[in-house]
Amino acid sequence: MEYSLDILRYNPDTTSSSTIINVASVIYYFTNDLWVRMFAQNNTSLDRFYFYGLFGWRFKPPFGALYLIYTTDEWIQVLPGAEDNKRHTRIFFFKLTYPILIGKG
Repeated sequence: MEYSLDILRYNPDTTSSSTIINVASVIYYFTNDLWVRMFAQNNTSLDRFYFYGLFGWRFKPPFGALYLIYTTDEWIQVLPGAEDNKRHTRIFFFKLTYPILIGKG
């Protein structure tokens, strides 16, 4: 498990851009070729939370692999003259790589 804390202070900070960024991640290896990674990040100046999940499987190491990635993002959108709205985005990504031999090796 890993954790990092970054404090960004700007001087002078006329736009209130100083922020604290918290990052936590954990990775679990079932085998050298099968793993899960979870990652979370928070940015205090934007009131945003990011969450990521990655599942990786190398079925034909080192290049044949399958990756399943899920990400979600949550924030409060402030619009002039409107109520603050909580927003979410969710993305699922799939990646497959497979080695192909062209010609005689």
